[in-house]
Amino acid sequence: MFRIKPSHKARLTRQPILHLMRALLLALTMAWSLTLAAEIKLDTHELDKIRKETGVAALAVVLVERNGSVLNYQTGVREWGGAAVDAHSVFRMGSVSKMFTGLTLLKAQEHGVLDLDTPIRNYLPANALKTSYENPWEQEQALTSAHLMEHTAGWFDMSGLEFNHNDAKPLSLAEALALRPESRLSHWPPGLHSEYSNSGAGLAAYVLEQAAQKAGIQQNFEQLAKRWVFEPLGMPSAEYQLTAAVKQHLVQGYDRDRKTEIPYWHIVFRPAGGLNVLPSDMAGMLSMLLNRGRVDDKVFLSPQQLERFEYPQTTLAARSGLRFGYGLGIYQSQIDGHTLFNHGGDADGYLSHLAYSPSSGRGYYAVVTAFDGRILGRVKDLLNAWVSKPLQPLKAPVEYALNESEYQSLVGTYYRASTRFPRANWQQQALRIRYRDGRLYTQEGNGRQRPLLAVNAQHFRRPWETEATAALMQQADGRVVLQGNMGNWVKPAP
Repeated sequence: MFRIKPSHKARLTRQPILHLMRALLLALTMAWSLTLAAEIKLDTHELDKIRKETGVAALAVVLVERNGSVLNYQTGVREWGGAAVDAHSVFRMGSVSKMFTGLTLLKAQEHGVLDLDTPIRNYLPANALKTSYENPWEQEQALTSAHLMEHTAGWFDMSGLEFNHNDAKPLSLAEALALRPESRLSHWPPGLHSEYSNSGAGLAAYVLEQAAQKAGIQQNFEQLAKRWVFEPLGMPSAEYQLTAAVKQHLVQGYDRDRKTEIPYWHIVFRPAGGLNVLPSDMAGMLSMLLNRGRVDDKVFLSPQQLERFEYPQTTLAARSGLRFGYGLGIYQSQIDGHTLFNHGGDADGYLSHLAYSPSSGRGYYAVVTAFDGRILGRVKDLLNAWVSKPLQPLKAPVEYALNESEYQSLVGTYYRASTRFPRANWQQQALRIRYRDGRLYTQEGNGRQRPLLAVNAQHFRRPWETEATAALMQQADGRVVLQGNMGNWVKPAP
């Protein structure tokens, strides 16, 4: 029972009562969460053990099942020496933000504001073209919003100036694009290779703003995302800016040493990684994805939209029929023989990850407040096992027998065809493919050889994978292109 000493009775005001009410609400929330934890069958003590053993200040986890079960769990402190994290604590998510940019673009297409496969030059004002991008192949392969979101624009990632830019006042998208336009140069034709670049989501959001204006909608990207995505998904806390409410509840992020504070970073392209959110609000996103596009028995994404969101279309491998790759802000990973849709995030002082399996009907969102992948890795291992637990082991596809003419065209020395961060002589990096005993083997610079098993004449997998994750494709000009988890490589024509 809560008791007030007589000497303190006179000082009882509305403010302490509010604090008491919040404490009671938090206690009820924790009790509710622990009840659902038992239903979900995840030992939350393991999460607290990870926090204590790694010395991270805080971590938060949201687990969701298709049947509606939800666990919101936070452990740790908002900052060292400060109060404990609670249901009101806001975390940064980094690049998981790209998923919401992809959804906003899909909704814009649904509303007839833009088309993902229409050249973006059709939406941009003439005076913005020079500061937006440069594509030497624009006449034969115009740049589209789909290229930007699938990382197939042919760009390197943001320049150092863009990565390190941190004004007290956040930039508009137009200002951000004007900061270093030469960084958005296509180094290979759009729609060829997928190579991660944060700039793509930034330009895609700006294209949406311009298309919306042409359609008579006077709202910026953040307002459109709130209207079309955050409100329907029940995410009222989602904010791209450091608002007063975010600042009041934001959990402090730390460097790799878990002690050095990292100040709030105003990323120049907020649609690429700028979201701040209550972890509990991520339950709406996960529930929609697990229920295959439905929110409270209403259709949020059609089956066709969901397919477009989850699977790539613009790479050479995707056009060959390979479904494994990067969609509109989400990619796939093989975990213990099962494919999970997922995306990770880095917000300088925070690391996050979202993953889900439509097959198991389970998904999670996790965030830690330290720039150390080993900590998040331990959390992910625990949660990936939980997601996959209901699934039965999958049988790998029957191995396709390559004939002599097929394997002879594929063996040889391949050279790196794309890179995220260009370094000296990056195009000289080599990968060798050999043939032995009816199978192909890749051999990298360290001499290690690993089998590459054929699923069909063009698609391949590793022995521990249960679906094709790479494509080897003979081109009309004699080159052979390898695309997949190991990157993008090209064997020159004879």
